[in-house]
Amino acid sequence: MGDIFITQFKNENISQLLYKVYPEKETWTPLPAWTIFYENVGQLAFQSLEENRKLIIALSVPTRSFAAAFTSLGVVRSYLECTESNESDHFEQLCKLPHNTPLVLRTKDKVKHVFLEEIVHSYGEIFLKVCVVGERKSHGPGSILIPKHYSQTLQRVFDDTTSNTKFMAGREISMDSEFLQNYINNAAALNQLISSQLECAIVGTISNLNKEIFEYNLAIKTKERLISGTLNDILFAKRGQGSTGVNLTRIFPSNTSTKLPPNLKKNPVVIFDGSNSFLNCSSNFKTNCWIVILDKTEPNFDIAVELINKDAESPINRLNLDNLKPLLPWGVEVSGFEVQL
Repeated sequence: MGDIFITQFKNENISQLLYKVYPEKETWTPLPAWTIFYENVGQLAFQSLEENRKLIIALSVPTRSFAAAFTSLGVVRSYLECTESNESDHFEQLCKLPHNTPLVLRTKDKVKHVFLEEIVHSYGEIFLKVCVVGERKSHGPGSILIPKHYSQTLQRVFDDTTSNTKFMAGREISMDSEFLQNYINNAAALNQLISSQLECAIVGTISNLNKEIFEYNLAIKTKERLISGTLNDILFAKRGQGSTGVNLTRIFPSNTSTKLPPNLKKNPVVIFDGSNSFLNCSSNFKTNCWIVILDKTEPNFDIAVELINKDAESPINRLNLDNLKPLLPWGVEVSGFEVQL
């Protein structure tokens, strides 16, 4: 039995984030160290994913407030910082797609929905001809030719929220959030957003997660000024069945009917926020990487721990968590292991 060794984490981004200790005052303070710990847990989960293996990270905490939110931040940030695919390979993959395949096209700071029309050979070059949704015309302004060296601006849509032709005509997804751009500060990473791929799912109490992700104000300090935003400026979370657009994160209620949408490109990391979420829904996410956050004061804490320990009886590997220990908050315990699927 071996150990999985994790690389050093990059913490410079989250250390930029500020919050108000007292919301009614205008004094902004750097986020406490425990937020970096949870972000690193999310990074660890994303970096350790392997085919045919299931990663389980379990945390025992004195309080679950913001734990799932900042853990999901680590997952999404690791995804955005992944190396982009080779330009030639990406272009060839797009050329093999069938007629009318829905795609997203990034132009400047906007993303538009388009359909692939055809491959065009002109002046010794190969172009992808796409049509902007709602502007389908034979040779009109709705058609755009994309050369190979710009093919990274085109991405296939995998998330079920935009995986079919039910697009709103002319709808654009804004990527010009100053808060997002200053947090990521990497054009290549920002370009990853247009792939519309679900990377993280959170199962928990919707009302609490909504407040933490969508409503709680944060800020980034630049040389000139403070730029305010929320975690959702980075997470691109979906709440409710009516949400559309880019969704890197999705929030699910902790009931037994909760399931991932079908036909996803890959299995996202699933964060269970609380023992009830884990006990009610874990059987619906059997092949996903799990991050289980358990409050020691919850009534079903012992039952949830017992269920996790059953999987831990025959692990393939145990996680080496030495890089997390210096950041371990008071009262928090963490363990991790892999099992064969």
